[in-house]
Amino acid sequence: MGLGFASWIGSAIAVWQDTEVEKGHWIEVRPRVDPAENLAVSEKLYVLAIPTDDEVLPAWATRGWLRVYGGGRWSSVVDVPSSAGRNDATTAEREAWTQEAEWIADWCEPNTLGNPITLVVDENEIPRRRTQRRECQRHMTRLQLGALLEAEAVEPVDPSRARQWRRSALWLGWMAALVGDESTLDFQTLAAHERMRGDMRGLARASAGAMPLEPALEQLLTNYLGPRRDEYLGQ
Repeated sequence: MGLGFASWIGSAIAVWQDTEVEKGHWIEVRPRVDPAENLAVSEKLYVLAIPTDDEVLPAWATRGWLRVYGGGRWSSVVDVPSSAGRNDATTAEREAWTQEAEWIADWCEPNTLGNPITLVVDENEIPRRRTQRRECQRHMTRLQLGALLEAEAVEPVDPSRARQWRRSALWLGWMAALVGDESTLDFQTLAAHERMRGDMRGLARASAGAMPLEPALEQLLTNYLGPRRDEYLGQ
């Protein structure tokens, strides 16, 4: 079973090989109760919006927290091995979340068309946008990886909480698509983007231990994707 960072990933992969993918475009034929949601983190293969040369991937792979199978300039294929009681991974993940959320709050620009005249008169503007927005996408995906590690760590002792963390990882993947993909240009308003940056500051504080983490994450996801955020993914 595979899971892509955005709903179109499954369709793209199916062009090359028969595969089972959680979610995807063809929402009208999905079961009302999706059995994929009950699979453990370690039972899925993930296509994430992070290049294979990102420094986090080999660092975490060396410690046995994930395996990287390949990818390219804009995505990687990974899985998360099963290894219960991984307190060291959880500690490292919280430290990483503090840094990633702070970066997004400080530097992530809105994924909007902006001034179209600039695109015409400045030949460097499109490459600049792609670089900056893909960088935001990279940091958002690191948060998604952290959520997957959190889910895997608690699965043996708290399946309900692990399920919620898996769903949070799914939504963080969709956020990575919204902030960085050209196919999601103008999906979010400037106001929503600025509110997201503020919520990211709250998430950074929570990750550092200043407040509970999960309520801060819930606030971020609800404000950015809406209280019925499953509808983004056709659920």
